[in-house]
Amino acid sequence: IGENVFNSWQHLADLTDAFHMKESDDKCQHVPFGTGATQSLAILKDALSRKWRGSLSLEPHLGRSQAVMATGPSGKANQSLSDMNDEQLFVLGAESAMNVLTEVGAELA
Repeated sequence: IGENVFNSWQHLADLTDAFHMKESDDKCQHVPFGTGATQSLAILKDALSRKWRGSLSLEPHLGRSQAVMATGPSGKANQSLSDMNDEQLFVLGAESAMNVLTEVGAELA
């Protein structure tokens, strides 16, 4: 909480060889990639402008694991996702990540 994620990216950009696409909102609740508070669009746009090449892995962390759903200082689970089954959560996470990649102009293979 309170970390300037884009600033952190600036310091780590030349050392980054992979992205783990996962995200949280300002309440520390896991949310679909591109919908949280981590400046994911700005970071990926900047990575592309630097001609970054590397691997991406989708780690939406949207499942019902109590350890995952209750992370953060408040321990509040993201109730808006708690009624979704594993298949729905995977589709939500994958579609959201693809939307972000398309929006930033990433080359999709």
